[in-house]
Amino acid sequence: MHSVGPKGKLRFAWLWLVLAFSSARVMHINFSSAFSVLLLFVFPKRRRAKWILTLHNGNLRKVWILPLWVHRIAFRRFDLCISLSESQYDFYRKLGVDKSKIRNGSSYIFFRESAEIDQAVYDEWKGKAEAFKVNYIASGYATSIYNHDWSLEKLSKSKNCFLALFLYGDSDKSVMDDINKYSGFENIKIFFGVDGATFNRILSEADVYLRPNSVDSFGIAVADAVNYGVKVIASDVCKRYPGAQTFRGKEQFFHYVDVFNNSFSNEKNNIGCEDLNEKKDSFGFYMDIYLECKGEG
Repeated sequence: MHSVGPKGKLRFAWLWLVLAFSSARVMHINFSSAFSVLLLFVFPKRRRAKWILTLHNGNLRKVWILPLWVHRIAFRRFDLCISLSESQYDFYRKLGVDKSKIRNGSSYIFFRESAEIDQAVYDEWKGKAEAFKVNYIASGYATSIYNHDWSLEKLSKSKNCFLALFLYGDSDKSVMDDINKYSGFENIKIFFGVDGATFNRILSEADVYLRPNSVDSFGIAVADAVNYGVKVIASDVCKRYPGAQTFRGKEQFFHYVDVFNNSFSNEKNNIGCEDLNEKKDSFGFYMDIYLECKGEG
């Protein structure tokens, strides 16, 4: 299974090599936007290979930089397309993807605990967090759609609250410049490139997780936080995991942060994995998809 590749400009060269020379029969390709799919227009596809596509950005803007027929051919190279929302389903259909090749699914698989964490990062967070009444977590790329400035602006003024912001992936320079303005605040700590196991350990011990995105497809960390019993404030730009407090707009986001601060209890939510009747783990869903593509389903 090929699940990790290089970052930056080398990632597409690495993907080309994997697609050209890997003996794997099923390739599940995850991109953030439809634009990336165009790169596969000239990528090799082995004769017996099956390609599955997931686009994990919830807002698939219909910007055609090439003739529409080019986009359609690129998408038709996939044997199956995973739709994470109704808007994604409509997007695929408008590109000519046949209904039989679209599967409605979720990108969430329940967290699996790992004992291997970065102890230094965890200890640094723990040492800061213990000095405050309420501990907040936010995470994501340093890009405008994550609205990190909302969390930073609001919590930098709250002396009894601590915000740990976990950034990963590519960043927008102007957004990063705005974020760095808060690096000197005593109750703000910015972490970069923390591994998933360490982040999940910290998330599980936090009080509140913030997800004020203006664009989202699901928010895996939202689901993880809910299952850890951590309170969640998340934008309503997509269907959220049951148990999250949703909001619309910056003013309402600030309002719920105030509500959580004023009524905060150290007791975790009653919501947990065993209590959510609506929760759905996609592990079985994807296993069925893979077996189908391999001709074993």
